[in-house]
Amino acid sequence: MKVSKFLVAVICLLFVVVFCGISIYGEIFTSYELPMRFMVAFLGAIITANITFLLLNSQSSAEEIKEENVKIFEKKSQLFEEFNKKLNRIIDNQELSANDYIKIKSEYYTKLTLYLKEKSQSRIIDCLENLGNYIGISIQDSDLKLETFNYNYEQIRENIYEIINVLAEDLGLAGKKDISMLKELDNKTFPDLFRELLLDEVNKIFCNEKIFNKAYYMVMANGTFLVLELNGKYTVGGGLHIGPFYNLTANEKFPAYDGLYFRFFNSMLNPMAELYAVNDGTNYDKNLIDFKDSEKGLIDLRKPLLSWAFKSINIDSNVYNGELPIIRFDNIDTIKNYADIYIHITKAIASRAFFYYLNARTKCDNLSIKELFEKFESITDEQYIEHTFKTLATPIDFSK
Repeated sequence: MKVSKFLVAVICLLFVVVFCGISIYGEIFTSYELPMRFMVAFLGAIITANITFLLLNSQSSAEEIKEENVKIFEKKSQLFEEFNKKLNRIIDNQELSANDYIKIKSEYYTKLTLYLKEKSQSRIIDCLENLGNYIGISIQDSDLKLETFNYNYEQIRENIYEIINVLAEDLGLAGKKDISMLKELDNKTFPDLFRELLLDEVNKIFCNEKIFNKAYYMVMANGTFLVLELNGKYTVGGGLHIGPFYNLTANEKFPAYDGLYFRFFNSMLNPMAELYAVNDGTNYDKNLIDFKDSEKGLIDLRKPLLSWAFKSINIDSNVYNGELPIIRFDNIDTIKNYADIYIHITKAIASRAFFYYLNARTKCDNLSIKELFEKFESITDEQYIEHTFKTLATPIDFSK
């Protein structure tokens, strides 16, 4: 609030009264000297009052400007933060929809432009124009190649990070998002994240299937598989396998699979198991359950599902449903194209495995996996013990 001019008059009058009072009662000046002294004192009082007024008024104005700047900065920071959240949400979703683009463009023009320098506005407009070229490109487009999607997503991410950096710079912040450093970090961490997220997705989608224990990674002859073991009394060693995801243990006798498969490992100690098994080509005969439309017990998970399949398993079809190349967590060349979309790929693998779990039927007796489990569990203790002793007493023929 500005200092009132009335204050100046009051200060002047106060100086006059004090001067006259002291002069008269203190007999400092004679009657001849008093008018001249009075004028000197009066002029001095006026000058002092005006200087005081200017100083107080300047201080008051500076405080008002400072207060106003603080309010503008706070409002600007709030708007920038809200805008940044919307931009980062687009990155997390890995898709720029037409609706998202309209929203950020509208918010920029209606709220942010008033707070931005002209140079900053020009740089952001360039980024928004670039983003317009990638509207509606989705990972759910099954005819879109992974390389194309990755390139488009990188362009979206680079332009969004540039907008965020411009806003931070305009706000006077020292930091910025370095896209090259973020890519380097992603490349180092995403294989482990990919592996663990896939495990979580499989456990999540199979969580209500009580015939299985929780999934885990298991090193086997043909590689490392994600395994869901059966938890029945007479199904020891049996379970659903997804993979392989590592080839470290593969060799000439147990060659590495050239893809990504769904298989169901037999419970070798169950007397019913051999009736539904198939020779998988290794010297350990009949390890795998023989399903219809399988090749030696292997069902290819690389192939996309038909559209009706998602409804049959009550899964949102909004997952990646294109062809999947080989995935090996110990070979960066097989997964580098998934660096930006591995979240979608884990959902796709889990969904496909769950679909075949529910829909695969044995060639013998046309049983589902649940029905097969129930049949395995229907034997007696005597049958299980007798077959176990027989199996363990029979030497494995390695000459095959």
